[in-house]
Amino acid sequence: MIINIRNWGAVGAATIDTDKPLIIMCGPNSTGKTYVSYLLYALFSKSAKDFVDGVVPDGIIQQIKETNKFNLEESYLKSVLDQTASYIKRDLIPTVFAISEDVKKILFRYFRLNLDFSEGQYERIISTSHDQGWYIPMERISVKLKKDANSSEVNVYITKKEEDNTEADISLEKIPFFEELLFSFLRSITYEGVRDARMLTVERNSIYTFNKELSLTRNAFRDEIPFNVKNPGEIMSLLEINTQRYPLAITDSLRIANDLQLIQKNKGEYYEYASKLEENLLRGSIEVNKSGAVEFEPFTHAKTKPHLPIQMTSSIVKTMSSLILYLKHLARKNDLVIIDEPEMNLHPDNQILLTRIFAELVNKGLRIVISTHSDYIIREFNNMIMAKEISAKKNLVAEGIENPYPKSQMLSIKDTEVLYFNISRTTNKIIGSNIPVSEYGFDIASIDATIQAQNSNTHFLSNILKYGESKD
Repeated sequence: MIINIRNWGAVGAATIDTDKPLIIMCGPNSTGKTYVSYLLYALFSKSAKDFVDGVVPDGIIQQIKETNKFNLEESYLKSVLDQTASYIKRDLIPTVFAISEDVKKILFRYFRLNLDFSEGQYERIISTSHDQGWYIPMERISVKLKKDANSSEVNVYITKKEEDNTEADISLEKIPFFEELLFSFLRSITYEGVRDARMLTVERNSIYTFNKELSLTRNAFRDEIPFNVKNPGEIMSLLEINTQRYPLAITDSLRIANDLQLIQKNKGEYYEYASKLEENLLRGSIEVNKSGAVEFEPFTHAKTKPHLPIQMTSSIVKTMSSLILYLKHLARKNDLVIIDEPEMNLHPDNQILLTRIFAELVNKGLRIVISTHSDYIIREFNNMIMAKEISAKKNLVAEGIENPYPKSQMLSIKDTEVLYFNISRTTNKIIGSNIPVSEYGFDIASIDATIQAQNSNTHFLSNILKYGESKD
């Protein structure tokens, strides 16, 4: 998917190709990288993907009535993208940032969002199979939509069970929410490249330490709850609505933190990579106890292994716990994980180890977006890109010399997108520029300039200490 952003808060313009499984965002502080991360999360999280007020394009219903099938035209799917962009602009911005409607009108008055298919995306959708089904228990109706691989034809199967278990014909008009189900099918196909999203914000080192204090329902405005609402589920929903105090990504992280007792029963597809991080970075394991609290169990030879509550652990444990628990229990293939400053609290050697794990995850089907200021992370990505290029040109490596990177850690140029955010001298607006990626990787000018300036000062001062002040 190609995302074109205009006037997204401080960001004047940016274009992002989310078909790239690795997206790296760089640039000076306060240039809108977090804003863009929040927008990507809103686009691919269930908050935006599961909205139900979409309109089914004209022509589909009539085709189904006549033939029990319809042709999946590209325009139908692009209509879903247009409606998603409109929904975000119209309704979701206050939730994304936890701001009022009045503030939204001031800060995002000129915001424009355009979503489009990337090159070959429609053809890839047609080449894959897709089916989705629903059962409406009160009506005893089953609905199934099925598209075979290499076909644009979608077959619609509808059955209704009578009291005697015989099947009866039913008209579309009598199926509750049929257009909503149909739109859900179109939406899931449109988003076929990304299953779900998760964002690890810079607040992640506090999520499990203070999740009870930051509870979504704490200090709710109870006097705003209608007197006739008795159902506990309805009350909880109203409390959450009245306590939208945090941006969407943080709110969703708190929901996960408060539901770890259930979540820990799942085993994610990337569990082994969580174990790698525990072994190589933490030298201990992140666990969830019976009450749902996060604990750290250091690797030790002692007979009684201590279980440290998260608030007693080091900064690296607090920072890495969100990613580790996500990989252990939630991550699935084609998920998108957005990580703000992955280098936070990590020594350079651990930044390098983490970057190599990122490459392995990308090669295993997980999509990753990071924003970073770390030269160590950038250089390691460049090393893994060069390793991939060398591997493809085997004659560049002398016999008997091994490439220092295994194939699992090599990165492809075509899989990597780099954006550099900075203030444009001509427009005085922040622009997200696409940085070319070559066989040598990519350069981040501001970081290189800072390192060169520091090296120059170091050489100047060390020469004075060594040789004395120049007579010239």
